[in-house]
Amino acid sequence: MQVINKELIEKFCKKHARAKKSFMPLLKILESNIYSNFNDLCETFKTADYVYHVFTIFDVAGNNYRMVTLIDYDFEVIDVRHIWTHAEYDKKQSTLKSEAKKYVSS
Repeated sequence: MQVINKELIEKFCKKHARAKKSFMPLLKILESNIYSNFNDLCETFKTADYVYHVFTIFDVAGNNYRMVTLIDYDFEVIDVRHIWTHAEYDKKQSTLKSEAKKYVSS
């Protein structure tokens, strides 16, 4: 899969230095595999969640961080939209839900 917006990961890892050792292996796995659908992805990432019929959420570093993505399985692209700590993710639910509405209604 091609991962786009990786600069969000780099920026997050600069702010949270411990995160880098968890995100780099995750990226390597994502970029070296092709997933045909969410169920296929879950064979590798058992804790991934599909939220608001739009976003795939990856739990990173034992659920300390959340990576919010849009995945186009046909074009084999993973678009990183947000990376938050777990606490930030919990606070951003209304933001995420509003953003999801843009995709569902279009």
